[in-house]
Amino acid sequence: RNQAYERVKREVFSGLSSGEPECAHCKETEFLFLTIDHVDGRKTAKEKRGVMKSKELYQTIRREFNKTGKWPDRYQVLCYTCNMIKERKLWRYIRTMTPGSILTRKSRDKLKREVFSHYSNGEPKCACCEWDEDMDGLSIDHKHGRKNTKHPKGMSSGPLYRHIKKEGYPAEYRVLCLNCNAASGHHGKCPHEES
Repeated sequence: RNQAYERVKREVFSGLSSGEPECAHCKETEFLFLTIDHVDGRKTAKEKRGVMKSKELYQTIRREFNKTGKWPDRYQVLCYTCNMIKERKLWRYIRTMTPGSILTRKSRDKLKREVFSHYSNGEPKCACCEWDEDMDGLSIDHKHGRKNTKHPKGMSSGPLYRHIKKEGYPAEYRVLCLNCNAASGHHGKCPHEES
């Protein structure tokens, strides 16, 4: 079953990339770092309601190709890092622009920089590949998995940064780019750790 899933995934990624699978933005080719992006957001993709599982999404995209002979242009292949940067930039434009909202975002971004700088021993960067181009492409990684941490379940972003700072920057966390974090989370380790 896993081989069939991987075959469909690779076929869809190759089709959307018009050749070898690669990120439409940064041209990353490591397959474990790639994901599907909804070009104009999920709501405009005309998918069934709710969040589709990956396998279902790949099958939907392939079915459309089989029906029309063209890969749908409302999807593209991005690496996890470029996808998150795109989402966060878009999110900022959609968010409320009231003075209070702007102040809250600035405060959270300052705290994020402080926490990420601590774990990076200076400028925020990925502990695995040392990527440092955009803070929006970096994330906090739970070294031993989320289930083995002391913070409340479901905590992320601002509340997680406040918790980490309050606890004195525990050693169970590190900063990873979204590519390394996704590969570690989905496959147990990042391809960079193998080389």
